[in-house]
Amino acid sequence: MRNGSRTGVRSPGTARSSRPSSSRARGSHALTGVALAIVTVAAAALFLLLLCASSVEALVPLPDPHEPNDTLATATPLENGVADYGALTTRTDKDYFYLVLPAAGQVSVHFVQNQYGRDIEVALQPQGSSNVVPLNWDREVNPDGSSDLEGTAGPGRLFVILTLEGGAEPSTAAYIITVTFTGGGTGGFSDVPVGSPFYAPITAL
Repeated sequence: MRNGSRTGVRSPGTARSSRPSSSRARGSHALTGVALAIVTVAAAALFLLLLCASSVEALVPLPDPHEPNDTLATATPLENGVADYGALTTRTDKDYFYLVLPAAGQVSVHFVQNQYGRDIEVALQPQGSSNVVPLNWDREVNPDGSSDLEGTAGPGRLFVILTLEGGAEPSTAAYIITVTFTGGGTGGFSDVPVGSPFYAPITAL
């Protein structure tokens, strides 16, 4: 009986010795859950921070990848109908863009300045010529503050020049420029060289 009693006493003792191990396991799981929660919250906060930072950078496009483009020789080429951007960051900053016009035709320029005091000019370098001729196109200001210029030009390079108006402050705010050549309207005989006696009559059609 004594041996049986001793055996009966050991079982509860063995059961009691396993309880601390179970408690430690539960505690370990709890700590793991807390750690995962902290990591999840930190990751979410980092994502929001990066999202906000990327939004700010979209409004402040520095450094301007087009610089230097402050002369006719370093002008930034445009794609027909595709918007591009820049920023006038100093008082002496000038930005030059150009679109190649394959023939004479209708051209429109859409300008979103996003900052008051930005001036826009257009000029044409006729195909086969080194001269750059200013184009006196009317600038129509829209209710949203953007501007449109339209006219007939080509063939050659149509330059768009952006500068600060007198007294305007430089800024990192991005302007947007879009030049679209739709063609039509006038003769497109691009094989007639500039300077030919037939050039003026043909392009005037």
